[in-house]
Amino acid sequence: MDEVLLGNITKKFKSGATTKSLAEEFNLHVSSIRRLLKSNLGLTEYSKIKERNLLPIRKRFSEIGIRAIRTKMEDKAFAVKWSEKCSLGGHITKNNRKGIFDPVLQKYRTQWSILGLRKTGKKLVGPLGEKMYTDLEVRVAKRLLKQNLYYEYEKKVPANNVNGFYSLDFVVSTYSLVIEVTNWDDIEQKAKELKSKFSNLYEDKMFSNFILVTRSCMADKYKRLLPHYILVLIPSELESALTEFSVKK
Repeated sequence: MDEVLLGNITKKFKSGATTKSLAEEFNLHVSSIRRLLKSNLGLTEYSKIKERNLLPIRKRFSEIGIRAIRTKMEDKAFAVKWSEKCSLGGHITKNNRKGIFDPVLQKYRTQWSILGLRKTGKKLVGPLGEKMYTDLEVRVAKRLLKQNLYYEYEKKVPANNVNGFYSLDFVVSTYSLVIEVTNWDDIEQKAKELKSKFSNLYEDKMFSNFILVTRSCMADKYKRLLPHYILVLIPSELESALTEFSVKK
């Protein structure tokens, strides 16, 4: 092939043209365009550029699909059927231990999840020098140390879930106590997640005491949504609650 023509094809490909559009422009078969580009660029570089060029197209089709689903979801009958199918598909995948539930992938999911936690931005510093997410976590840590209570921050314990572990905000082994801290705006969603986590820890008898520390404006709603054995507190109530635990011991 003419070097100038090959150069033009390669240049346009690097600039964002797809192999299909290049085939149409230069009146060549798509397979020929692919073969020429792979030969000229090497398979690794070709694949990298190809994926980059396809991203805008995939994004556009994804957005179209999302808009179509949202429109259909306005029909309550469709919404119910859609939810049932999604739920059924999830249960089948989980029961068959396929996809993300495949046991072979468990160690990788755990590694990715831990790596994700490490990379998540923590801009505050706790009293022991550990990086923390929110000022509420820092306040809880300070109150624990004020009462000479040793805590483990973001302790990871084994769990029968997708990631293979739970990350617990604070664990005070002296009281067999787990303390979770949240500012989450979507209280119902967060309560559902916490209920699942705490219930599993409670049923497995890994811990016997559970506290959720949250803002005063959120506390009442969490109290209504969470099981009775989860003590929902605001920061100013934590010190006296911990004192009561020590008396019980």
